[in-house]
Amino acid sequence: NYLINGLYFGRYQRFLDKMFDISELNKFGITINSKSKIIFSWGRASIAKGLKELLEAWQEVAGLLPDHWMLIQAPNNSGEDDYFQVLKKYEKEIPRTIVIDDFNPEIWQTVLRTRNTDIVCVPSIMDPIPHTAIEAKLFSSGMEYVVIGSNVDGVKDIYTDDECIWVNPCDKNEFSRGILRAAKLGGKERHSMNEANSMSISAFDYMETIRNFLRQIEFI
Repeated sequence: NYLINGLYFGRYQRFLDKMFDISELNKFGITINSKSKIIFSWGRASIAKGLKELLEAWQEVAGLLPDHWMLIQAPNNSGEDDYFQVLKKYEKEIPRTIVIDDFNPEIWQTVLRTRNTDIVCVPSIMDPIPHTAIEAKLFSSGMEYVVIGSNVDGVKDIYTDDECIWVNPCDKNEFSRGILRAAKLGGKERHSMNEANSMSISAFDYMETIRNFLRQIEFI
């Protein structure tokens, strides 16, 4: 017997019960037009998270998606300041791009429950099972955003083929095509992905995993 990676869902309930207008982001200093759509990713500013690769792919297609904003929450707390400065450099060079140096979990939880959030990216390149992938799955309930998942690391253990769009984040052309494909998906396809994620999320409920583990060892 072993305990798989997962989350305690109860800690997120306050946000899972809500949906926000884009104006709610103003309290975090994020001002985006009410008709704009958000492409979002979050995680510490570390090479492991693939955020540089995400920005490079976004740079390729930003001109083709004039209604979209790239929003990245990447607190500079990993001791990789050179990497963070690369992210900030791209922020200046690419239009409609915001990189936030803030650990506040209310930011990413609010964005994931914001109606204008259109695409959520988990571009990790060397994480065993990143919590962001599970959180994106959990928060997608009732939302219409499309998840883009890295196919080179532990993100593959979180999603099935009908739950996200797979990309190799190290291949800029493939990643940029994935962003365009996600942006063009219709409501029916988005709803289908949403439903698939809702059906599989229970596998990552850490509280239930512990309960099942204890039930098993009770009879050993």
